[in-house]
Amino acid sequence: MELRPLLDQVRARHRTAASAVTETLRAAIVDGVIPGGAALRQDLLAAELGVSRMPVRESLRRLETEGLIDFVPHCGAVVATLSTEDIFEIAQMRVALENLALERSFASSDMSHLDQAEAICVALDDAEALTVFTSLNRRFHMALYGIKPGTRLRRQIETLYDAYDRYFAVEHARLDRRRRSQDEHRALLAACRARDLSAARRTLKRHIGDPAAKLAAIFERRNPPV
Repeated sequence: MELRPLLDQVRARHRTAASAVTETLRAAIVDGVIPGGAALRQDLLAAELGVSRMPVRESLRRLETEGLIDFVPHCGAVVATLSTEDIFEIAQMRVALENLALERSFASSDMSHLDQAEAICVALDDAEALTVFTSLNRRFHMALYGIKPGTRLRRQIETLYDAYDRYFAVEHARLDRRRRSQDEHRALLAACRARDLSAARRTLKRHIGDPAAKLAAIFERRNPPV
């Protein structure tokens, strides 16, 4: 792995060694320099990057929260496997279930949950850390649909969000869709307040489908079909 040159490129943008190592490893995973399923040994990474094991250990934990790394018993850190098929399947299932959630919310006369969704949308404007943005994004959608915790539909949707978290990290690193995502969030809110289910469905499909298609293109360029 040629990670040291990449670390040298990003180091100036970070105040701590751990954040620089995190960006370096994230980019290497996203770009396929470190393939899915590869074991990540702290001592070898520290030697390759020319840093101590402490920032490497912290970086691996951060990447675990982003879903890019799994910690496997007796094996340690392993790069998560990412695929175009998985992206499209998750996106298609999200569109189907979140459309159902939209329909149910429109059937209710109580739309007070939209005020909560709007407050979360405002908070998203100031969310800089990826983990904060990811959490607020999920809360926004759950509030938008007005589905209570513990219901079967919400559990199924949140399972799909869990599965997509690792791709969300790639989306954040490569597509920089935050402004576009927020524009779509506000369009969803406007459609819901106007009781325009058709517009809400169109916006939701674009909101979920566009980044999935762009991410799939990234992976296809990285791993062209034989």
